[in-house]
Amino acid sequence: MNARRIQVNSTRRIVQITGSSKMAGTIQFYRKLFLRTVKIKNKLTNAVLAAEFTASKLAAF
Repeated sequence: MNARRIQVNSTRRIVQITGSSKMAGTIQFYRKLFLRTVKIKNKLTNAVLAAEFTASKLAAF
């Protein structure tokens, strides 16, 4: 049951990202998915770096 729910949620998320279920499996789909993943990774990296910088400033204080 849980695996089915994950599959349905994954399908919905893919449709949200690409805007169409027909687009799945095409080059445009993978390009859009990859770019979205890179944006998320960059945001997480920036958040981690900001936290480390803040922690180092507090440690120096």
